[in-house]
Amino acid sequence: MLFTLLVVSLLANFTNHKLLLEKPAGLLGENLPKDSPADRLKDYSIKIYDDKITVFVKNPYLAKFTDTHSMEPVLGSKSTGIEIIPGSESDIKEGDIVSYAGSADEVIIHRVIKIGNDAEGWYAITKGDNNTGNDPGKIRFNQIKRILVGILY
Repeated sequence: MLFTLLVVSLLANFTNHKLLLEKPAGLLGENLPKDSPADRLKDYSIKIYDDKITVFVKNPYLAKFTDTHSMEPVLGSKSTGIEIIPGSESDIKEGDIVSYAGSADEVIIHRVIKIGNDAEGWYAITKGDNNTGNDPGKIRFNQIKRILVGILY
């Protein structure tokens, strides 16, 4: 599926149709996660034109977010996310931001800070970037709905 993006994320800066590599400044100091999300949008999947940007993403999903402040400053209620459905546990990496089914039919979007295996199988530990503690319990693969691959501001 083809997406035409008219808004460019603050996370990337495009000038004269070339991708500029910039060194990001720390936003949260010591609270930054150890790992960044996996690189799923390769440079060759992004085409830049004078009047638009196209990003080729397989099975994309556009997401809006509730204003809980748990993922600020990365995500807020005015952000739009581009998400994909993971095919297996191996698609999810530490540092990824995932949407998962919580209790009471809520969908939570937080960062994976640890991946492990126990007697019940694969699990992830998640945490909101702006939260002081981890989310309660282990998140199983069948709870994970999508992986965030892009953010539009």
